[in-house]
Amino acid sequence: MNVRNKIDKKQWSISDVSGRIIKPYRVFYRSLRYWVNRYTMTQKPRSLVIRLTKACNAQCCMCNLWAQNTDDEMSLSEIEKCISNPVFSKIKGVIFAGGEVILRKDLPDIISSVLKFRDEPLTSISIASNGYNTELLKIQLEKILSMPCMYKVQYFNIGISLDGPAEIHDSIRNVPGLFERVIKSIQMIKDLQKRFPLNLIVKCTIQKKNVYKLNDLIEISEKEQFSLGFSNVENLLTNFSYYKNYIELNQKEFIYFKNFYNSVLKKKLSIIERMYWEQYMADYSVPKKKRPCCLPYDTFILDSKGEVLPCGMHDSIIMDSVFKSPPDAIWKNRKQNSIRKKLLEEICPSCISSVPHNQTVRLELIFLLTFYFNVKLRELWDFIKTLRLSL
Repeated sequence: MNVRNKIDKKQWSISDVSGRIIKPYRVFYRSLRYWVNRYTMTQKPRSLVIRLTKACNAQCCMCNLWAQNTDDEMSLSEIEKCISNPVFSKIKGVIFAGGEVILRKDLPDIISSVLKFRDEPLTSISIASNGYNTELLKIQLEKILSMPCMYKVQYFNIGISLDGPAEIHDSIRNVPGLFERVIKSIQMIKDLQKRFPLNLIVKCTIQKKNVYKLNDLIEISEKEQFSLGFSNVENLLTNFSYYKNYIELNQKEFIYFKNFYNSVLKKKLSIIERMYWEQYMADYSVPKKKRPCCLPYDTFILDSKGEVLPCGMHDSIIMDSVFKSPPDAIWKNRKQNSIRKKLLEEICPSCISSVPHNQTVRLELIFLLTFYFNVKLRELWDFIKTLRLSL
């Protein structure tokens, strides 16, 4: 979960990872759109996720995309034809996912194509990298950020994965020397930030191999002077369940993480991040999502083969292909909406993924404010107890 949010005491608003202010009226508006779309699908998607490639130069222990065929990936012209569809006219944020997206030499052209069909500016564009090839990453970022059309983008985010100290990270990613390459890439991006408006997001996926080294990773982040976020490995288990025994925390490891959260991590997190992690820990044994997930009704997810997914956590559930039906027909089709509803009723209640959390939490302002006041009350009570002990 890599959302650095803060409560703005003057405006009673929340800012997300890009710094964009989420005011209460926006929360209620998003909530209204969710309920309207759930029953009518008359509202166009606000987020677009394009999985550009399955190619990757790492061989992570919790993923097998690197071993999959990349011959049938959508070309630049096919992507351009797809995103020219009017269903994308209200898109505010675009995520380019992989694999390793910088391996696509036409990445700057794809981003340019997305912006070409925009009359209004995008709030954000996000890409992720494993940081292996620093030189290629720098070339791609400089090309993208130097494009004249980038004035249409308010925030450009680059995510880098870092899962532990050198030995641990290299073991998880199965690439000797990758840790040093990642640190080099992070420093390169920090240098680029002096010339371009660029948000750096460094994230660790908590799992069996690194759970006992999280303190060491925090020390590394402080030494190298970058912010560090966390996500839970359950984000990957739905698509790569055969790795479950190798990466999922057992009871002993989970108890360790819980103690680490209470003693170290909680102090470094925002209200929204704390709300996610405390809900995650409460749901660990018997997952039961208490908040509705707006992802299937708010986000258009396009796979590298042109397939449209209702949820990025379940690749086996496919709605249709843009090679068979136009995107607007897929989005509004009643048959596809029944797939969304089945997903919501049968699968979503047991989901503890952090991926849609930043969107989902905005649906319930009251839930957020209640959690906020509970946190403040607990802090006040702890202060009173400390004061009593000191007297």
